[in-house]
Amino acid sequence: MQCSPSLALALSSLLGALGFLLLCLNLRAPARYGKHQEKPGKPWARVPARCAWFLQELPSFLVPALLLALRSPPRLEPLGCRLLCGMFCGHYFHR
Repeated sequence: MQCSPSLALALSSLLGALGFLLLCLNLRAPARYGKHQEKPGKPWARVPARCAWFLQELPSFLVPALLLALRSPPRLEPLGCRLLCGMFCGHYFHR
């Protein structure tokens, strides 16, 4: 799979523009959440903290895990690269 530099630049620019737009919107009318929320949200829309953390971190765990599990690109062939990627995946389970 080849990386298209123009596509990566376009998607990165879009992400940056959307982030800037949301920053501007939140500076005008900050969103209340958590303990600062005046009335609690819908009970069915809440996610327990541990489950929320797991869902939030899942993509950053799956990408290196899939790189290790599937046929890895040539730049991940050296043992050092595989070891570093494996340690990154393992740190999610360390307590």
